[in-house]
Amino acid sequence: MRWILLFAFGGICAASQLGCGPNMTESPAEIAHRQRHVLDVDVRELNEDVELFLLMDRPSRLSKWMVE
Repeated sequence: MRWILLFAFGGICAASQLGCGPNMTESPAEIAHRQRHVLDVDVRELNEDVELFLLMDRPSRLSKWMVE
């Protein structure tokens, strides 16, 4: 039983190593464009998250001093 599990695990590990790598289907220019696009979207989302956090409607009630 252990040998069957060992061979199955080895087969899964070997199969995960096969296939198209990122450089076989895309040129370096396409990879760079995709990375720039993902970075641009991430920066825009972070900017919106920070603005949303800083522009909360209600003041915090954590301090005893009234903040208006």
